[in-house]
Amino acid sequence: MWKSAYCTSFRFNPILFHNCLGRLISENRVVLQGGKLSSKNEFHSVSYT
Repeated sequence: MWKSAYCTSFRFNPILFHNCLGRLISENRVVLQGGKLSSKNEFHSVSYT
């Protein structure tokens, strides 16, 4: 998934890296619980189809 690759670009800055991963995880959880995609999470439609 492109966003996780984007997060690894922060691997030399642990604070930004963990913030990025945390945001990614919370966005995934919102999509899974909601059962539908919001405009903010449209990129997930590629991953889940």
